Amino acid sequence: MTGRGAKVDNLAVLADHTRMERTLSGERAEKLLPSECLQGGTMALLHGRLDEADRLAGDAMAGATAALGQVGGDRSAGLRELLALRARARTLAGRCQLERFDYARARQSLLAARSDWRHWPDSDPLGAAATEAALASLFWLCDEPDDAVQAARTALRALATARENGTRLDAVYLATHLAFVDVPGRSIAEIRDQLVSAHDWLLEEPAAHPLEIANVLFVMAMIEQRLGHHREAARVFDEAGALRIQVLGEDHPYVGYVLHGKAQTALDLGDFPECVRLADGALHLVTSHLGPEHPNVTTFLLTRGMGVLLGDSPDRFDEARKNFDAGLKVSQTHFGQHSPQNATAWLMLGVAHYAAAAAEAAEETLHTALHLSLTHPRTRGDVAITALRHLFELWRFQGRYEDVVRAAFFAVEVWTKYPTLSPEPAVRWAMEGAESALEVDDERGAHELLDLAWAVAADSPMVGDTLLGALERIRRSVASLRDGSSSDEPPDSRN
Repeated sequence: MTGRGAKVDNLAVLADHTRMERTLSGERAEKLLPSECLQGGTMALLHGRLDEADRLAGDAMAGATAALGQVGGDRSAGLRELLALRARARTLAGRCQLERFDYARARQSLLAARSDWRHWPDSDPLGAAATEAALASLFWLCDEPDDAVQAARTALRALATARENGTRLDAVYLATHLAFVDVPGRSIAEIRDQLVSAHDWLLEEPAAHPLEIANVLFVMAMIEQRLGHHREAARVFDEAGALRIQVLGEDHPYVGYVLHGKAQTALDLGDFPECVRLADGALHLVTSHLGPEHPNVTTFLLTRGMGVLLGDSPDRFDEARKNFDAGLKVSQTHFGQHSPQNATAWLMLGVAHYAAAAAEAAEETLHTALHLSLTHPRTRGDVAITALRHLFELWRFQGRYEDVVRAAFFAVEVWTKYPTLSPEPAVRWAMEGAESALEVDDERGAHELLDLAWAVAADSPMVGDTLLGALERIRRSVASLRDGSSSDEPPDSRN
């Protein structure tokens, strides 16, 4: 990604957008055409002015609906254009509501937009796909993975043809909003390539706004984090932050989101004081502009707490637990006491108890995180796996081998439902679980765990030959305990 995301100096483009914003803010809404309201609302959303964007989207919807009553002919071009305009306005409203975490209203707006598009499904494929991309995000956030995948696949089909059609800006929206929907068969490398293409399209687009480029860079940085490219992620976060500061100034919550991304990267790189410093900056910007109970405050507090926990402060356990407790309370306030959205906060609190050797409290909180995450393992699989890992280690230390065996079975099961993660840890846990099964003379359990481990390892090129060889040796050893049977030996090569 070297050379991408260069500073945008096209001040003429920025000035044109600023003129349009001032015109829109200086005119009464009823003097604007529905298309002008839609354009102004889109720009307001880009700048994070959600109230203005939502109002203008509503004005565009109302204007388009009123005009629809005056258009004759069920299949007229005018009717088609007005329906497309209303669908785009409804999608804009849904995107505003998604940013507010108002999932009920977002669902209503986006499903209404989908209904409008279905009158003429081929009239504006990328416009309809933008609605599907927003729905995919909504369904994923609401832990409805099957609906999310269906909507995402519809949008991805349109994205695949976007460049040849020359419709770049809609394609950029699709690429960024589909990045975190886990579609089976779609690798994280493919997601990264789509974002790189979207970034390149924007640099080729004379009318591209710097904030559109910043948004793509921001998502690219998060994908680099998931790939483990932490220094590259830090560099791309810096580029995104520079563009946002250039347009929005330093005192804006969208700059706070970049600071939080950099805080997570510092945490990954082991720079815990820098993680805490950046998380503090992010918390200040978001709480001062969006309030102390905004849902993103939970994520920022959890990141800060991990930075504290892994640092060297003598009070780190108590301070970290205070951060995790505060983050959990914000999450419960917004999503409810028993929502799967709280799973991450429970997990971090459990990790803090585990690190402080508070075994009983750690087990209780990790169990809660595990229960909530397993309600929707496709969207909370990473939380479930991390909770299982700590429970696994805790029970092994306590000599609770039967619990260790159950945790190993759980881990492999969850892993198979979370395909973007490397399967190596699941294979290792199954092997260690098999050893624990032998501690309680459960040869059958050991054999079943090793069979599961082999099934996972043999199907994945990500499992190295060294681990595969170790697994083969353990399987043969366990098989020899079962009356000298040799029928269970693994094949010599992967299928």
